[in-house]
Amino acid sequence: MWTMASRNVTLALDEGLLKRAQAKAKKMNRSLNALIRDQLIMITSDVSEDVIKEFIQVTDEVAGSSRGKKWSRSELYDR
Repeated sequence: MWTMASRNVTLALDEGLLKRAQAKAKKMNRSLNALIRDQLIMITSDVSEDVIKEFIQVTDEVAGSSRGKKWSRSELYDR
């Protein structure tokens, strides 16, 4: 998905904000990580919000298949 190496970031959120964000992500059928990443892309981009939202919608609709393979976190981040 990303052409550049991703880095993990730790955020400090109060419990209420965290619960609301998790509920919002679940309602949108997204992970909290994806929701935060998409918002950061939108607020830091020179591209219009409409273009970014359309891109996110299209990428969400693309049918991908892992053929049932489940990766562990260490497999995904081990380079």
